[in-house]
Amino acid sequence: MYAASDFFLMPSRFEPCGLGQLIALRYESIPIVRETGGLKDTIKPYNEFNGEGNGFSFTNYNANDFLNTIRYAIHLYYQPTHWNRILKNVYKSKLNWDHSASLYEEVYERLLMQLNEEENYVHDHRPIKSVTQRETHLIIR
Repeated sequence: MYAASDFFLMPSRFEPCGLGQLIALRYESIPIVRETGGLKDTIKPYNEFNGEGNGFSFTNYNANDFLNTIRYAIHLYYQPTHWNRILKNVYKSKLNWDHSASLYEEVYERLLMQLNEEENYVHDHRPIKSVTQRETHLIIR
């Protein structure tokens, strides 16, 4: 279904994460989603002026806005310059864990460095060993 379609419709009222839109991107089926939860985080609406975006979205949960977004997407489908740009953006979308993992690594490194800067005592006031930058890197990986 994903690979055979040009568009993937996901007008969710509530969607904490959503995998459907990610699978659709993987198969270059352009998502049309409602801006909620994980859908808003992963699908960036296409902007025909700057060429950015990997799908289409609408804000209000109603059939009229949904239909207008579908019509806009179909309009751009028949304009090769825009459609090819959207497909290129989808292809460049980061759909694996490499990007997320590096962001998590940065967060953990900052937390460990902050911990080292604070007092070196745990709640029972026993001194704890300071973690070096190299040890921090090894702990995270």
